[in-house]
Amino acid sequence: MSTKEQEWEASTWVQLRERPSAYSHDEALLLCQHSDTQWIVWIPDYGEMIVHRSQFDEAG
Repeated sequence: MSTKEQEWEASTWVQLRERPSAYSHDEALLLCQHSDTQWIVWIPDYGEMIVHRSQFDEAG
């Protein structure tokens, strides 16, 4: 667990640790927060999905 908490905002692009499919992008657009730990995102060439924030690559 990171000691630094990252604040996320809707309409922000984030890097994903893992692609949902071999054919999708490795970035996602945050649409809205689903819960304290999950976001609804849109991934190019994949669509919408719910992603846990631990799947966001914070190294950057």
